[in-house]
Amino acid sequence: MRFLIVLISILLTGCVTTEGHLIAEFVGTNHENLKQLSDNMTKYEVLKIMNQETRKFPEIRSLRNPYYEETLKAENKTFEVLYYYTRIVHFDGEVTNNELTPVVFEGGEYAGRGWEFFYYIVEKYKIQ
Repeated sequence: MRFLIVLISILLTGCVTTEGHLIAEFVGTNHENLKQLSDNMTKYEVLKIMNQETRKFPEIRSLRNPYYEETLKAENKTFEVLYYYTRIVHFDGEVTNNELTPVVFEGGEYAGRGWEFFYYIVEKYKIQ
């Protein structure tokens, strides 16, 4: 549903190009694929669902899946975070954090997703 709202808003603003449709499709697919993730999946299983790929768009740039990744270290724990492009807030050619969804792994297993979960982990384990 959110994908349709994004697509309609792009159409209404007149910013639609063939590339715009392709990017909206890319983002919508990521958003839908997130719904298939479940507890205790391995990183490999998640990457398979999320289609680890790089897509080249001629007018703007390439988009990578995941968009970027980082490792967070706490005293006794290490979390790997993959960020996926799942929302278009402004169709301006820039991808900002509010357009990304973090997917968190602990010990190579899916632990959760979304900014609420991400900030919960950061606060709970006092990650800086």
